[in-house]
Amino acid sequence: MVPLVFHVGLMKSGSTSLQKAVKSASQVQFISAKEVKATSLRSVTAISKALSRTMPAAPLLPLFVSHEALVTVRAPKLITALAEYPEATVLVVWRPAVERFESHYKMAVTRAGLAQYPNDFYTARTRSFLRTSSREKISSLLRGRVEFLDFSEMRDSPTTFYDRISAMLSLPAGAIQPPEKAYNVAMSIDAAVVALNANIAARRLIGNKKKLVEGHRALMQSFYRIRRKNGVFTQLVESDPQLLAMRDRINAELAEIRDTLSRG
Repeated sequence: MVPLVFHVGLMKSGSTSLQKAVKSASQVQFISAKEVKATSLRSVTAISKALSRTMPAAPLLPLFVSHEALVTVRAPKLITALAEYPEATVLVVWRPAVERFESHYKMAVTRAGLAQYPNDFYTARTRSFLRTSSREKISSLLRGRVEFLDFSEMRDSPTTFYDRISAMLSLPAGAIQPPEKAYNVAMSIDAAVVALNANIAARRLIGNKKKLVEGHRALMQSFYRIRRKNGVFTQLVESDPQLLAMRDRINAELAEIRDTLSRG
């Protein structure tokens, strides 16, 4: 039987870079989250069917299946479904909950569907992050069947990290190479404030959902073009009392959530 790895989390822990690297490796067969389509699945049977539907009957190459949201949203059902694959490795890339939360928040406020004040986001997401705030909790969710790799190693020593992935797939060192462009530029709090404020304003002014989506897409294209220059956003925030107040509120609530997640 060829080696099989299920990458099931965590979100905001380098999943895009990992998927890009594995997909580029000629010696690996890669199945993505879009093919599994498991975030909307509600039962063990549905997850099992999704896995069996996407898994090749007789894979010739080591197989890497990746869906970074599964451990967060469907962990107990997932591990029951994976009982059909007793030889598979279940992989979680570990990143501390505070770092994941801040990254997830900054991403969320740039999207029209989550353009709410931060406390709404916290209310919806905190429980999920608390469930995965330690390795012990994740191991419990997955009933002990999990291998951890560190996001910090992916970021700081990518060659070593990807050699570990190669070893899981019984491939030689160097078989999976780090992607050339591994990470986007980190979004500052000020950039998140500007994006959040723009989304709130757009929702107030535009009642037509289609126009809102089109306008949001144009806004984000402009936003990402200047995102590398985070100083631009700082100047915008510091010249506007309303944005300064929003920044203070976000920082206060981030401090509160850091404390909550640190206590676990």
